Amino acid sequence: MSIATYVFLDLQSNCDPKKSNTKVGITELCMLAIKHEHIVKMKKYQEDPRVQHKLQMCFNPKSSLNENASETGLTEDLLKNEAIFNKEVCELIKAFIEDLEDPVCLVAHDGFKFHYPLLKQHLEAFSVKMQKNIVCTDSLYAFLEILESEKSGTTKYVKVKVGTKPKKNAISKTKQQYIHIMKGSDNDLIKMRSKINNYTKLSDVCNKILTDQEELQSNTAENHCIMLMRMVLTKKDQFLTWLQNNQCLFSEMPNKVNG
Repeated sequence: MSIATYVFLDLQSNCDPKKSNTKVGITELCMLAIKHEHIVKMKKYQEDPRVQHKLQMCFNPKSSLNENASETGLTEDLLKNEAIFNKEVCELIKAFIEDLEDPVCLVAHDGFKFHYPLLKQHLEAFSVKMQKNIVCTDSLYAFLEILESEKSGTTKYVKVKVGTKPKKNAISKTKQQYIHIMKGSDNDLIKMRSKINNYTKLSDVCNKILTDQEELQSNTAENHCIMLMRMVLTKKDQFLTWLQNNQCLFSEMPNKVNG
């Protein structure tokens, strides 16, 4: 599919689903959209695209924030008078995306496991359905391959189930998503799984790519989207090539975040 617009997505939540039994609620959302043609026409990354579309909001999750959530700078006191994530918000998100030139591709870091299921869970809670042709990709896998392949120089494809890490001798035949891994020994899958932890944290990956850029210190959804956009712009040729075989329909995403 030929993409017209990329929407960089980041969600902040009240808790880490891997470390808490608390119901996961969205405390902050940011969507930053730029056009494919503007990425392609940039000769090299020098500045952010002039034409951007942005949606950024904070929410009261109506549940306690654990200590991990404090890293975002958000507190229960700051959010107590903010709106909850309701149907109107869902309709706003839908309208924001539908007003963009399509086809649209969502880009999120660790999106398959966290951002897309969490967003879809909230949308479905209010019976709001997105356009069927919206696709999504996960920059975690993109930059894992791009940076690792710069070391090894060769890549190949492997199929893994959307939203999961590769498992040895257990590649699902349903809801498969292509990602690249380095060529190497027969233990490629295990090697890839072992490297994923080095790419999970967006700021760590950003430091590998934007070595000459001033780091965005504030841990906000908006800054995460800006970092992600700048990383894609810096590695645009590799990223756009990788994306051709590494996207799936947002409608195929699971609707629940698993710890």
